[in-house]
Amino acid sequence: TSCFLIKYIWKPKMQSQIIKLSEILKIYPKSKSAIYLDIQNKTFPSQISLGSRSVGYILSEVNAVINARILGKSDLDIKALVVKLEKQRKELI
Repeated sequence: TSCFLIKYIWKPKMQSQIIKLSEILKIYPKSKSAIYLDIQNKTFPSQISLGSRSVGYILSEVNAVINARILGKSDLDIKALVVKLEKQRKELI
């Protein structure tokens, strides 16, 4: 008798890593105040609460915005992207 081993690998649709602002500043050449202004203008994803006095950012969202900048997308395009990303985030809950 032969035996077949079938492996099923579960991969979530979205792998989420949370990073701190200090890590973003290492890969995205903007000041803290410029990033906060971008968050206000919806051209950078907003932070999420990690506790009563701590926040972080979803790495995949940050990477999406950085890649859009690399591709030369307009602020209007990036704003639409951020709105879409944050809407998807809320749908996960």
